[in-house]
Amino acid sequence: MWRTPGKTWRVAEDSPTDVLIALYLRDAAGLLPAGTPLLPPIEPPIAPTFVPHSSFALNAARDPRPSPEPGPQERVDALRREWEAWWQRLVRPPSYPKLWDLEPPGFDAFAGSPELQQLLKERFRDARRWAGARHEEFGDAAVERIHRGDHDVNAVVVARERELGRRAEPFHLDVLVLPVADRDIWIIGPSSIVVSTRLRNDSAGFREAMTPLVHALA
Repeated sequence: MWRTPGKTWRVAEDSPTDVLIALYLRDAAGLLPAGTPLLPPIEPPIAPTFVPHSSFALNAARDPRPSPEPGPQERVDALRREWEAWWQRLVRPPSYPKLWDLEPPGFDAFAGSPELQQLLKERFRDARRWAGARHEEFGDAAVERIHRGDHDVNAVVVARERELGRRAEPFHLDVLVLPVADRDIWIIGPSSIVVSTRLRNDSAGFREAMTPLVHALA
């Protein structure tokens, strides 16, 4: 995580590994459209290769009465609901510290989400490798900007303070930098946004996109 502190404000940028894993699994399972905000596919893209499992056998063991086995679309819909609930926990965390619940091989924290649990069991290794590479790229890009002297958010805030003739009002902003196939910003909460990697790596474009947000906050 990279922080840009000011006298009365703070902006934290991160590309969290668990959020990246969730995005990879979304695309691996072919769940689009899914989640709020509705983000584009990941970059680099992957082809969906996962088929949701059936919970029929488990249900039959618990209840011997005959019941219809869920069809493929029902299982996909169930997986999408489970993934979206997880996504909301990731991008809108509570005020207390967020727990790391991705614990292979059983992923016991997801026992109440059987389709998602199965997806994690089958694709976690690939997702972890992809997410690790993207997180490393995020860190390298941040270091490169520092070496170039690009203080993007600070420049926007300082310019706004000069316009106002005063210090910025106290505010904080959490920025999730995610590798999705677009060049945009998505607002996910009163103090949280998603920025595509493509836009974040364009300092001039990022400053332009951040200007109206900083004006509203400062």
